[in-house]
Amino acid sequence: MPKTVLIILNFERAFSGLFLFLVYLEKKIMKTNLAMVCLVLLFLSPLTAQIKQTPATFKNESLAKFLSEDILSRIKDIDVPNGKVTVSFTITKDGEVVDPFPENFKERILALNALLAVQATSKLWNPTLSNGVAIDKKYKIFFNFIEDVEKVELEFQGIEAYMNSGKYKKVLRLLERNNLQYSNSSTYFSKRAEVKKKLNDYVGFKKDSIKAQELKNEVLGELTIITKGKIKRVVSIGVVETKDVIRNQN
Repeated sequence: MPKTVLIILNFERAFSGLFLFLVYLEKKIMKTNLAMVCLVLLFLSPLTAQIKQTPATFKNESLAKFLSEDILSRIKDIDVPNGKVTVSFTITKDGEVVDPFPENFKERILALNALLAVQATSKLWNPTLSNGVAIDKKYKIFFNFIEDVEKVELEFQGIEAYMNSGKYKKVLRLLERNNLQYSNSSTYFSKRAEVKKKLNDYVGFKKDSIKAQELKNEVLGELTIITKGKIKRVVSIGVVETKDVIRNQN
């Protein structure tokens, strides 16, 4: 065989051997990296699974009572308009309220009174706990000032009566009529999820349940205040409790 042909064949064999070696080496490295990634994920997964966060809690008996007494003490002799206010704030690891800020409001008098009420709760909180360690966390409280007390009472009495008699479609219509009024209420979405489950609407049930949980993680209360002339009273924190609170008001 000519030397030139022999050299070419040897070169091809050497190149082929080098190529196979490189392929083997690449697979080896990929397996090693994959094994390392699996080990890292295996190590981290129990850590992430064990993270447990407990929301901040109010030290006094009732957040609704505290906020309502604070607000009513300042507006009981003032004609106030209807409207909504969202107050966002941070509860520090020491239970203090910092950076309170009113949002989504049209009437300044409502924003001011809601803001002052939230500020008054400073140092009255047990902080948020993450795996047992106190941390800072941002929260919200929603305030709803309305005048038509009869309408509110009738609607919630209707919801209660229809629920007890199994007329879930009518309950759903009443709830959806108030969708905009309670669009930030975790208890509203919890109640609507309950009704949708009764109606076998499992897609709607799941969607409302997720929304309720999301709001529950960041919303500490939903306060509704009746303002009719100079007669003021608090209806509730949340939708579910309304029927009971109304019954106890004088």
